[in-house]
Amino acid sequence: MAHPWLRAAAGVVMAVAAGGTMMAVAFAPPALPLQPLATPATPADGHTHVLVSVPSEIVTTTVATTDGRSLELPAPLSEIALQPGVVDVSRVGATTWRVTGSLSAETVSAASGLPASDDVLMQINGTDDTYWSLLWGLENRGGSVGGFPARADADVDGPEASDKATGSGVVVAIVDSGVQPDHPDLPSLWRNRNEVCGNGVDDDANGYTDDCTGWDFVRHDNTPYDTNADNNHGTHVSGTIAAIPNNGRGVAGLAPGVSLMSLKITENGSIYLSNAAEAIRYAADQGAKIVNASFGTSPGTPREAVAALEDAITYARSKGVVVVTAAGNNGVDTDARPVWPADLPLDNIISVGASTAEEKPASFSNTGATSVDLFAPGHYIASTVDGGGYSAMQGTSMATPHVTAAAALVLSQTPTMSPVEVRDRLLGTVDQTEAYRDIAVSGGRLNADRALDEPASPKVSVEAASFDEFVANESHTGTLTISASADLFPASPLVTWQATLLLSAGGVAYGVVEHPVVVDGSELATDTAAQVLLGPADGVPAASSALTGNGVRVAVGTMLPPGEYALVIDIVAATDRRYAYGPSVAVFFTVPEPGQPSPTATDPPPAATDPPPDPAGGGGEPGIQQPSVPGSEDGSAPGGTIPGSGTAPGDGTIPGSTIPGNTVPGGGTLPGGESVPGSGSIDGSPGGGTGGGTRPDGNTGDAGGSGDDQAVGGGPAPGGTSPTTGTSSGPRPEPGGQTSNKQPVTHDGITIISIDPSHGGGTGGDTIMIIGDRLPDYPVVYIGGSPAPVVSRGISSVSVRVPSGIPTSAADVTVADRTGRAVTMPGGFVYDPAPAPSTPASGGNAPGSTTPDDGSTPGNTTPDSGTMPGTPAPGGGSTPRPVVPTPVVPTPTATTPPGPDGTTFRPPPTLGTPTTRTGLRVAPVIAGSPVVTVSPSQWGTKRCIMVVCAGVPVSV
Repeated sequence: MAHPWLRAAAGVVMAVAAGGTMMAVAFAPPALPLQPLATPATPADGHTHVLVSVPSEIVTTTVATTDGRSLELPAPLSEIALQPGVVDVSRVGATTWRVTGSLSAETVSAASGLPASDDVLMQINGTDDTYWSLLWGLENRGGSVGGFPARADADVDGPEASDKATGSGVVVAIVDSGVQPDHPDLPSLWRNRNEVCGNGVDDDANGYTDDCTGWDFVRHDNTPYDTNADNNHGTHVSGTIAAIPNNGRGVAGLAPGVSLMSLKITENGSIYLSNAAEAIRYAADQGAKIVNASFGTSPGTPREAVAALEDAITYARSKGVVVVTAAGNNGVDTDARPVWPADLPLDNIISVGASTAEEKPASFSNTGATSVDLFAPGHYIASTVDGGGYSAMQGTSMATPHVTAAAALVLSQTPTMSPVEVRDRLLGTVDQTEAYRDIAVSGGRLNADRALDEPASPKVSVEAASFDEFVANESHTGTLTISASADLFPASPLVTWQATLLLSAGGVAYGVVEHPVVVDGSELATDTAAQVLLGPADGVPAASSALTGNGVRVAVGTMLPPGEYALVIDIVAATDRRYAYGPSVAVFFTVPEPGQPSPTATDPPPAATDPPPDPAGGGGEPGIQQPSVPGSEDGSAPGGTIPGSGTAPGDGTIPGSTIPGNTVPGGGTLPGGESVPGSGSIDGSPGGGTGGGTRPDGNTGDAGGSGDDQAVGGGPAPGGTSPTTGTSSGPRPEPGGQTSNKQPVTHDGITIISIDPSHGGGTGGDTIMIIGDRLPDYPVVYIGGSPAPVVSRGISSVSVRVPSGIPTSAADVTVADRTGRAVTMPGGFVYDPAPAPSTPASGGNAPGSTTPDDGSTPGNTTPDSGTMPGTPAPGGGSTPRPVVPTPVVPTPTATTPPGPDGTTFRPPPTLGTPTTRTGLRVAPVIAGSPVVTVSPSQWGTKRCIMVVCAGVPVSV
């Protein structure tokens, strides 16, 4: 089979034999000059565009306009439609209308009595540089591209993908500047088969007359291609997706079998949000399965300003539409300064950054560890342009259609996939390299071939109803429908189903233990591993149950405080529930704060790295003196504030470094504002003085008030930290609890949130758990400058053995990887005083702790807090915190009986020491997290936002 890219190469460069010598002859640069597409957005028509929020219960009335039209309008807008200067009044969404003309938002609001705001201007995410280039995005052979260095195989594996799928049968909406319909290198465009063209009648009653080939949402007519307008951007995007292969000319698309639906929303690079929203709704209603949205707002635009666009994408989600969006060309971290729609927390959105032929993020591309999903070729991309020509462009606009095309290939191969399944497939099959680590959710660049190679595995499905309706501290019942494909079970074993209840707080997953749960009317509770049985204890035959048909329904009720939760469901062997069939599937849901409505698509997820202040000393307002507390000679903490209320110099990052968006403020909180276990400080500990405190926006700043994106710099903490030993020569604070109460620290994309326990014997040998976010896969840990052997690695934690140290000293704790990235928590671990001579040696263990002495990974024993009798427990009170033993979790060994055929060994998670907060008993997940593929800080992006939502596969 001939590969499309081979034809593309021949179209750009032909080899000519002359006297036995090969010569390269390149075609001329495009004759049409390119217009700058990334200039500040300006109105395209000279009118004002005002969006009006109209409650659905308001009645409509018929209005006869001065130009002879008859409009059905909400009553409050009927008189406005007749005012001089009003050109049009039209519906944008279910409760959003647009007034076009010369009226201001204030005038419209005053006349109608309804909320009104200016329509948001967005821009296309392309640039004005033009270069001829080969299709390195499909097949990169190294050398150079357009005079820029290239690295072999830094591509999407287009030739390999083209052998497996073409995108046939998939309709892709190009929501852009228009597409040249007769370009010789593009396929015939989509046609509306339900419309009789040219009869002046809206045959399909969709509100658009004679929309045979799409719609122009700028001029509001049925000609989405205008010869006197700039159609280059939309035509270029279309060529990357679907340019015709093997026709002896031009370029080749990655998915040439798709049908392109042209929807025009711009003529000059500027876009009214309402036009984009209308176009996306139109695409969803007309059968498009993918929308290519190579546009976006400026960074930092308020999210509420784009509510109409978010509603439209949510509507598209309900129709099974994937929306592929450009991350933007501002060169900023969109975790801190979001761009819409790319950063909306909807699971049918895929946000795309731009990569270069050298396997690097393009200098202009926005990045974001939690906001940009993946990268794709977007630098010097050759494709079709208006006038039948070809050109090279760069921008995240050019990266986006590569991902759109790959999504079309996946859907043409498996048409039943949901948007979230397509998204997960593309993100789960990227080529991961250091270049994209910590700047994208997937940490990699698109690989279309691998996305098609992903085998179709037996499926477990969970549908959750009413999980979007939880109210804080009130009993509520949701319904689960659990089903599985018949080929999941090799025979007909006895199976049942169980769930694990988890909480996300401060970027860490916690098991909710010993918590009442009502299952189908029976009062049960989660056990000490946070699990509860949902099915019959004796099991049912898999083949003969409803499980492989319409599914089994389970009513699950409980009462929870506010927070982000995950209920993870497994189908397990009834004879041994450590063995599971198929993947774990999670239902992510939010319990809002009291008085707040249930979360919807327009509500941002609670920021796991930006928790509210800890009332027990987690951070006061800037410049406000806190009451003095015991812990130093004069009765106050260093600087006269509660320990932990600010950020000491040295408690953040390497001196002078700036890490926009990566600072993790505060100690993390549980629902209700209580401190997360492991987030409190040791009174009087080095580094406990104040810097600038915690600002109301959650960022930490220095005493001089650093900028929003400025991470905390660092000199030594009070007490004098030795740069060579990492230990403090100042007085050692008394152990005050299980965990370090220091502020979380972030550097190089790695965060240390807390250390558990935060103190131990000077002879070393204790096992401690370092809880963090985005910890390295292969961590290197130092305590006090000495290596600390790693004994286990969880999804949000690293357990290490403590080296010996100087009694009463506070040692720095450093977590690094093998590439040089590192973060240090100053004074994060405190060595206990040497035992009195009359006291038998403890062997280096903190009181009450049990450390494996055989070098095995902790799992049968949980490191204890070492809390001394009479020492105040974290959260207040003088009674020592009770220790709840973690269940023994066996690991598969040669002596472990093999599980039933077709199962995976999936024992309960290993949890740390439980604690009680706001009536909820929780314990940190140390190892064996049921949620493997989604970090705790991302749960809010996958939560249920509708009455019925699909569970998310979360195991590997």
